[in-house]
Amino acid sequence: EHEAQLPRFAKAIGLALSLSRRATDLDLRQGPVEAQQSYRFLRNKTPLLAGLGAALAVSFGFSMFAEMSALSSEREGLEQQLAMATQTHFGKKTSDPKAAADLLEAAITGKTDDPVPEIDAFGMMVELSERIPTEITHDIAELDYNRGAVIIKGIVPKIEDAHTVAAKLEEHECFHDVSIKRTTHLKNQDKHKYTLEFSAECQSTATKKGAKGKKGSKKPAGKSKKGAQR
Repeated sequence: EHEAQLPRFAKAIGLALSLSRRATDLDLRQGPVEAQQSYRFLRNKTPLLAGLGAALAVSFGFSMFAEMSALSSEREGLEQQLAMATQTHFGKKTSDPKAAADLLEAAITGKTDDPVPEIDAFGMMVELSERIPTEITHDIAELDYNRGAVIIKGIVPKIEDAHTVAAKLEEHECFHDVSIKRTTHLKNQDKHKYTLEFSAECQSTATKKGAKGKKGSKKPAGKSKKGAQR
């Protein structure tokens, strides 16, 4: 009876079997053909692959250990050199880079001033352009700035304009001893060329230099007093 009913449910059985996870097709492949379809050849090579992986891991570990050892030795050598250098130059032995940087900064701050001037030639040009009145036609033929000594050679329509420029520059707190040294009449252009000289030194810089001078002058005074007492 059941065999007679099988053809009626053959389509339903086929659909149900097609939805299963494993294929239910008849597999007649054997020998080399079966090995290509399955992963039996990988299972046979598993010990070899595991050995190669272990060898790679061990070699990588040895490489990292050797590199860390080399870096540690190099660091120890650099720390010894730093300790010797700080002991020689600063009188204090330290192998800490941060502490060495603090010692260097303290030594630089205590011995030297900031070499950057508070006003440079570019700042001089800016101040000059801002302080010259707009109603004056002014041309700069030459600007010489050397360690605070400034020489300006300008061209103006009238001599009074040159004196006006000098007065405006003298109002700046960093410009001192502003004076017109000479004037020349340019006949071809009907203008006047003047030479203006002054010193550029801000009050903070002058105060520092004065304080250093006072400190330096105290030492000889102390020596003379000791000599007088003796």
